[in-house]
Amino acid sequence: ADLRIHGSNTIGERLAPALVEAWLGAEGYTRVERRETAFEEWRIVGTREDGARLEVELHAHGSGTAFTGLAEGRADIGMASRPVSP
Repeated sequence: ADLRIHGSNTIGERLAPALVEAWLGAEGYTRVERRETAFEEWRIVGTREDGARLEVELHAHGSGTAFTGLAEGRADIGMASRPVSP
């Protein structure tokens, strides 16, 4: 994936996919497809008229996974619906 977003299922269930799809549309991706790849995981792919593609991986398994995903280099953006804890 070109962009990996992991974390909060509260954010990731509806808000994050809608934001990603709107962002891709604003960036000129005329064809945007979302498909569920596993439980609470999606791949959102935008394709432009010239064939350029951008793929976003979205995993919504809880805020804690945002922090570990960022720390381990498995996520580029972390979604958190709560403050970080030790």
